[in-house]
Amino acid sequence: MRRGRHIWTPEEVQFLKAFYPDVRTRHLADMLGVSEHSVFQKSKSLGLKKSRRYRDALQKELGSRLHISGEAHQFAKGHTPANKGKKLTPEQREKIAHTWFQKGHKPQNTLYDGAIRVRHCHGRPVKYIRLAEGEWRHLARHNWEKAHGAIPPGHVIIHLDNDPLNCDIENLRCIEQKYHVRINQMGGAALPPEMKEGVVLLYKLKTSIHEKQNH
Repeated sequence: MRRGRHIWTPEEVQFLKAFYPDVRTRHLADMLGVSEHSVFQKSKSLGLKKSRRYRDALQKELGSRLHISGEAHQFAKGHTPANKGKKLTPEQREKIAHTWFQKGHKPQNTLYDGAIRVRHCHGRPVKYIRLAEGEWRHLARHNWEKAHGAIPPGHVIIHLDNDPLNCDIENLRCIEQKYHVRINQMGGAALPPEMKEGVVLLYKLKTSIHEKQNH
């Protein structure tokens, strides 16, 4: 079955901008759960290029000159296309008019506002919700903010049962990033829900005691 066109989220775009210059395209595709072609097309539209460091490392690994795919088949710089400046005749336009999308046309796989879809981020499935055309958001963050308001800076949303697809509000907690790091250091996904909350309470208590001792 042919997969629909991938819709890039702001988080995925930022990830691509940060890592595309120095990471192999197929590795990025695996981490984002998309095709290499999708990564290539998006990076091209963003004007991203591989860094000199990446090229040098790859050239050294291959033990020969780095060949950019398709370079030998590209037109030379300064080449003038044979059809430059030429317009379609009325007869030509009429012959191909049936192949054009009509104004306002949308693909059959276009989803509606509120639709949920699963994508893979860093090897884990993540639920996204469509808020508007071209605007998608993590369902967990969306559900939390609907119930409790904006997520404060430096905070993350965690799933108590370690299931990233369970975005019920009872399964979500908003904690500071530093406590999330502590949870991961103590076992992360292996910790039961009550221990996760216990870790947060413990370190909040330690922080409070430390602040009082310094005053």
